[in-house]
Amino acid sequence: MIRKLLLLIVVMFALFMLSEYTLRLLITEPNMNLHKFRTKIFNEDQRYGWTFIPGNYTLSDPFRQEVMVTINSDAFREGSLKTSNNLENVKNIMFIGDSVTAGIQVNDHETFVDLVQTKSGGKYSTYNLGIPAFSTDQAYLTLIDYKDQIKPDYVVYTFVTNDLKGNLLNRATYANASWGKPYFDERGFLHTKEFSKEQHSTSMINKIKIYLYKNLLAYRLGTRVKGKLFHKDHSCAVSWDGWIDNYIINQNNQVWRKRWNLMEQLLIMMKKEAESVDSKLIVFDYLFPPTIELKEQLAKCTRKKNLDYNADIYAVKMREITSKLNIKLIQTGYSENTIFSYKHKCDLIFLNKKRLIVDSHLTKCGHEFVASKILETLNRN
Repeated sequence: MIRKLLLLIVVMFALFMLSEYTLRLLITEPNMNLHKFRTKIFNEDQRYGWTFIPGNYTLSDPFRQEVMVTINSDAFREGSLKTSNNLENVKNIMFIGDSVTAGIQVNDHETFVDLVQTKSGGKYSTYNLGIPAFSTDQAYLTLIDYKDQIKPDYVVYTFVTNDLKGNLLNRATYANASWGKPYFDERGFLHTKEFSKEQHSTSMINKIKIYLYKNLLAYRLGTRVKGKLFHKDHSCAVSWDGWIDNYIINQNNQVWRKRWNLMEQLLIMMKKEAESVDSKLIVFDYLFPPTIELKEQLAKCTRKKNLDYNADIYAVKMREITSKLNIKLIQTGYSENTIFSYKHKCDLIFLNKKRLIVDSHLTKCGHEFVASKILETLNRN
C-alpha cells in the first residue's frame, strides 16, 4: 500500500514537472528567475537614509520585462560623477529627486536625464542623482554634497506630491521595509537619521505564494485564470485610493499649510545652494494623473466616494510658490500630455489593457516626453 502511494506521488510529481516544462516551451513568460525580483540594490546610509549599491543590474519593469540598470561608483544612476564636464561650451545639469528621476523602470540611456544629454547634441552634460523614495529634504542634502563636484549650470529638482508628506517624516516605506531618514521639522531644523532599517514581516503562507508565483509558470497561470473568473471590479481601489487620500486635503487644513510652508523653506534653501555655485534652480512638477483619460478616470472614482476632487490644486500651489521665489518652473498640461501620447501611440505611465494603472512611474515614452519639455525650457533660457 505504501509502495503504491509513493509510486503515485512520484508519477504525479513527474507529470507536474512535465507539464511545467511543456508550458515553458509553449509560453514565453519573462523573468521566471527569482533573483530578478529580489535583487538587493539599496544600502542603508547614515546621511541620506539609503542609497543605491554600485553595480550592474538586470531588473524588471512593471510589465516584467528586463531592464538594464547601471549604478556608478558614487551610488547614483549611470555615468560617473568623476567625469564632470569642464568645457566652456557644454553646460552641466544636476538632476535631483526620487524614483521618477532615477527611472529604474527603464534601461540605461532611456531616462529623461540621459535623453536631455543625448538629444541636446552635446550642449548639455547631465548627472542623475535621483534615488527612489527620496523626499525634498534628501534631494536638498544631495545638492549640498555634490554641487561643488559637479559645478552645475542648472539644478533640476523633480517635485512629486509624495514629497510634501515625506519631508516631515523620519522614515519611508520602500522595498518591503521601513527606512530611517533625515527630516526637517516645522522650524526648518534638520534632524539626522534616527533608526535603522526595519524589515516588514511576511506570513509563511504569503512567502510560499510568492515563491510559487515567481518560480512555477503553472501556478502563475492558475492565479491569473482565477482572477479573471472570480475577480470583482476593484479598479478604483487598486488604481486611485492612495492618490485620493493624498490629494483630498482641505486647503485651509493645518497639515496642508504645514507641508507647503516647509516645501517653500526647502526651495529657498535649494535656490541658495544652487546660486552658491552660480547655478539656476529649476523645478519640474511631475503632473499626475498625466492625461485627460486618467484625470477623468480619477474624477469618476472620487465621485463614487462623494468627494469633491480638484486635480489642479497642487500645480496651482507650486506655481504660486515658485513665482514668489523667482524659481523657474516646468509644468506640463493634460492636453499636451494627451496629444504626445496619442501622436506617438504610447502611454506615459504603465497602463494595462483595461487602461488601469499598473505603475505610476514614467515609461520609456514618458521619459522621452519629459526630456523634450526640459530641453524646450532650457533652450528658451
